[in-house]
Amino acid sequence: MGILRSALCAAVLSSLPLASAQPPPPKIDHILLEVSDLKKSIAFYHNLLGLQVKSESKYFAMLESGNVGIFLSTTHWDWDEKRPTNARPGWGMATSGRS
Repeated sequence: MGILRSALCAAVLSSLPLASAQPPPPKIDHILLEVSDLKKSIAFYHNLLGLQVKSESKYFAMLESGNVGIFLSTTHWDWDEKRPTNARPGWGMATSGRS
């Protein structure tokens, strides 16, 4: 989980405006994370990393910062690979990007 958090922190930090005249980084439409506790996950991404909550329901939330969207879900997506029966909740990630 530490590697995932580090990667997401790097993605969020890369979305901050740069002082130089470099082209903007490519947009990461969203990273979809399956989480076991939606409220705690929202608190982490909103309160600690500063992402803005764009939408929230009982099982799903959308957060955003600059060019990065983070989608959090407590349910397993049908299109995703079948997971082992002994897999713990919150096991999964998918990404989508565009430039």
